[in-house]
Amino acid sequence: MECIKKIFVDGWEEDAKNYHTWSYRQWILGYFGAEGEGEGDDNVWEGEIDFVDFMISKDVRNNSAWHHRFFVIWGSGVREGEGDREKVLQRELT
Repeated sequence: MECIKKIFVDGWEEDAKNYHTWSYRQWILGYFGAEGEGEGDDNVWEGEIDFVDFMISKDVRNNSAWHHRFFVIWGSGVREGEGDREKVLQRELT
């Protein structure tokens, strides 16, 4: 999975707002990071929130990055389940 991460990190500054690239990144994460699908490698998600936060820090108006951040936080399965919804919400609001 290291090669997948490298592919998506190189060259991002050239077109960091490309919606299709971000969408494909989400597909890769969902497919290879989901149990029962692909290879089921949870390491695919490792560092994803740090990456997207870095991209947002470079351009706070990057709507594609903000959309991806929402996907990572609420749809990735890295949360502890519905029981942590309030904790995640409070973290995001601070």
